[in-house]
Amino acid sequence: MSVRPLIAVYLSILCAVTTGCGPSAEPKADPRSFAAARNAAENREAAEEQAAEKRAAEKRAAEKGAAEEKAAQKKADDKKAADKKAADNSYVKVKVEVQLRGVLTYTDEAVTLSVVTPEFGTDQFKEVKWVLDFGDEKEIRAKAKSLDGKTVLVTGSAILRGIQSETKEDRASKVLGGPGVAVESFLDVEPKVAVKSLVAATKE
Repeated sequence: MSVRPLIAVYLSILCAVTTGCGPSAEPKADPRSFAAARNAAENREAAEEQAAEKRAAEKRAAEKGAAEEKAAQKKADDKKAADKKAADNSYVKVKVEVQLRGVLTYTDEAVTLSVVTPEFGTDQFKEVKWVLDFGDEKEIRAKAKSLDGKTVLVTGSAILRGIQSETKEDRASKVLGGPGVAVESFLDVEPKVAVKSLVAATKE
């Protein structure tokens, strides 16, 4: 046998083994690997779509929550503003009947009545000037002008502002071993009287 044919055969075998030159060296495609890759790609796409939908839903929910919170805050602010406006235009007045005895002073600007009363728990006195409001009572106003500087008796109504308390020294209590203080509670009445009647005071 000649050497050349042997070399050719040897080279053919060597080529087939080392570099895949022969017809059997071409790799065959596996259908199962293609299907698996396709399924994996489809699963990734589906997962990405679900994640995107979830993010979009969360964003919509957050925007909706923010809008609802803003609307609720606006509603609360509007109610507060309406309540404040209503409070500014609303009030409660409690009127009490009063009877005053004091010296009347008449001027064109105002008519007042000076009432002197003792201070609670002391030997001191205080003077309070009450404003007399005659409204449309022209006859009573004219009578007041004629009684300027005189002691008069006035009846009418005044606005009650509340109840106040004052703590003062009580000497008698202190001498007897007590706490030495006393609490005086009194009605806080606005010193302005809607006059119903006014007459000169009789001597006692």
